[in-house]
Amino acid sequence: MSSGLVLWAYRDAGEASRGPRLGLAIPGAYGNAVQRNRLKRLLREVFRLNKTELPRGVDLIFSSRSLIPKIRYQTLEPIVKSLWQKAKLLP
Repeated sequence: MSSGLVLWAYRDAGEASRGPRLGLAIPGAYGNAVQRNRLKRLLREVFRLNKTELPRGVDLIFSSRSLIPKIRYQTLEPIVKSLWQKAKLLP
């Protein structure tokens, strides 16, 4: 867990032919709908721009435990990459 974000990663050796997939589980307790949707948009964008660095056949699920105030892409990308490194998904 880093800055309120939680990552679950699942590798399926049998599905190594497909690319990485993203799942988002942002609870209703995370602010209002605008804040939840903004976080989801930013997480999707970080994933879209960096998915080539991830191994094939991996499923990622992000959730948030606490409100991250005024989150920006430049703030979120290093947090996500550090979670990927902790999960040993990046070299």
